[in-house]
Amino acid sequence: MESREVIEKYLAAIETARVAFGDMSRERLLARPIAGKWSSQEVLCHLVDTDLAIALRIRAALTRDRPRLQTGPREERTTGLVVDARDATEELTLFQTIRCETARIVRAMLPNALDRQAVLVAADRRGNHSDRAPIPDRHHQPR
Repeated sequence: MESREVIEKYLAAIETARVAFGDMSRERLLARPIAGKWSSQEVLCHLVDTDLAIALRIRAALTRDRPRLQTGPREERTTGLVVDARDATEELTLFQTIRCETARIVRAMLPNALDRQAVLVAADRRGNHSDRAPIPDRHHQPR
């Protein structure tokens, strides 16, 4: 897939998120229709938190040769960030801002910029780190 196509799909996710979450009432966002599963608000906040982390990884991969990037469990990234106090409209705006800014940076880079790679380093519960296989930035792009 060409870089232009990857970027367009990346940006299209903004509207997808707005359609999915934009018209939900606060009550509906916080509801848990299935016991033990995440609320829509938690899913939205996880999406934004993950997108921010990915945007920072993309920037690192664009500016350094195979940077080592630390990862954390998905649940740890979102659940500790007081999702019930966050505003869905602000989260959607932040998602749009992150994606537009990242797309603008990638467009300004050389045509092969999305071929750069990073090494993800996972920390276990004790704080020890181990390298994972190199992950190309395209891995994080929507399919």
